[in-house]
Amino acid sequence: MSRALDKLLSVAHKRTPAPRSSLSGLVSPRLGELRSDRFICPEDYSLGYHTPYWEELSEPERLALNHWVYALTYSRIRNGERYVLAANAALADYLRPHAPSVSLLLERETHEERDHIQAFERVGERVCAGLGLAGWGWPIKPGNAVASSPLAVRGLLKAFGPDYVVLLLPDPRSREPHGEGL
Repeated sequence: MSRALDKLLSVAHKRTPAPRSSLSGLVSPRLGELRSDRFICPEDYSLGYHTPYWEELSEPERLALNHWVYALTYSRIRNGERYVLAANAALADYLRPHAPSVSLLLERETHEERDHIQAFERVGERVCAGLGLAGWGWPIKPGNAVASSPLAVRGLLKAFGPDYVVLLLPDPRSREPHGEGL
């Protein structure tokens, strides 16, 4: 067995039975702490901070751009998490007969990713409401739905193997892993 696979199996055996955490459970009671009169993320992360126009902006405009980039960042993370849902489900199905503990770990991770998506959506909604954009939907590129659909991920997995979906499992024709350890 490869070092990468040994490491993955070790993580699966430790992580799968551990208690589950809830990010949305931590976030929900603290949403009221998001204030429009404070920077949410470091000021230099703000949209427009590294431009000559930053000094010309009023404090409320700077705060709005800071909050906006925060919401945009979590929108992008949320979209990535949706892809992970499909990838984990496809990979769990593929690995179930070969590595049941890894399959269970991926199913657990899928549950946690759904929770993360809920938390990111709640924070994004709160930030948008503070910017006067309550109910505004984040744009999603038209190709995202196709690329992250379970059918597409399963097809990519079948065509390119499990290493496509990020895991570095050994090549079945060789005893060596595809890359560095996990």
